Amino acid sequence: MNSIKKIATTGMFLVSLTAFAQETPMSLSTIVNQPLCYGVATGQIIVHPIGGNAPYTYYWSNNAPEDVNYISNLTPGLYTITVKDAWGQVVSFTYEITSPAPVIINGSIIPPTNKNTTDGSVDVEVLNAVGTATYSWTLANGTAVASTQDLTQIGVGHY
Repeated sequence: MNSIKKIATTGMFLVSLTAFAQETPMSLSTIVNQPLCYGVATGQIIVHPIGGNAPYTYYWSNNAPEDVNYISNLTPGLYTITVKDAWGQVVSFTYEITSPAPVIINGSIIPPTNKNTTDGSVDVEVLNAVGTATYSWTLANGTAVASTQDLTQIGVGHY
């Protein structure tokens, strides 16, 4: 409360000012990193409060340690964060971690016409790869054969 009181007839005034910190609405800036591969728990959620009054308290729906603004090693599912500021203001948000589709490899094999020829081939198709697929063909003994998507001009063997 602000007030002004006259304390003398000579024109002097006593001024009393009281300042109150003002609560600002709170929201969250969020980074959600989805898993890059199917079946791998590499999802991550990071939140940063905007507004409100520090310090902040964090509560995660998956029972993550209290008072951390991030969780990681996440599998697909819904994750809710509730953030409480120093004045009791509360915001909650729910985020979804999804998983990419599994990688599927389809292939067709044309065997060599006989055990002494190298006219066989393997044709593969990779579906649902994230980014560009790379290939590494080896013989059963580990000897590198090719780094192309398909194998051509191959003989009898285990690849």
